[in-house]
Amino acid sequence: MTSSSRRPVFLTFLAVILFGHAFILPILTIVVLGSNPGTTITVGGEPALLGDHRGEMLLTMLVWWLIAFATAKGIWNRNPWARHGVASVLLVGQVAVALSGLYQRDTATIVGSAAFALLVWWYFYRKDSVRQYFDAWQRAAADKLLDAAVGDELERTLQTDVEESGERR
Repeated sequence: MTSSSRRPVFLTFLAVILFGHAFILPILTIVVLGSNPGTTITVGGEPALLGDHRGEMLLTMLVWWLIAFATAKGIWNRNPWARHGVASVLLVGQVAVALSGLYQRDTATIVGSAAFALLVWWYFYRKDSVRQYFDAWQRAAADKLLDAAVGDELERTLQTDVEESGERR
């Protein structure tokens, strides 16, 4: 791996954190499944029974587990969709925060969300080391496709040449 395609430190940190989530979420799922359904929990600031919300909690944990594991593996393996996935999750979160700030007429929240969204956009789409990290994978995949296409065409040409030379004899 060349120095221009090394994994940036923040992406390594992010992948490790996401792998950690993917490891811990099944443990939390077992705890939720094993808990007494009559246990009181707080949902939206109001007391509620765990049994009434267990399905929602399990579905949320399953979806987050899938996102965390797939994204961590994608970042680790340089899959370009992982960059778009992480950026999208972070940006959608900031849109939600900004809408909350708009509803509460909190200018600082809106400005902070916009600044964070710009930082996410810059990091994932403009920062050279991150672009090179993911672009190296795309170039390698394109080279493999090109090699396969050129190799197949070359093989057909050689086969045709051999067949034509056999007919001339």
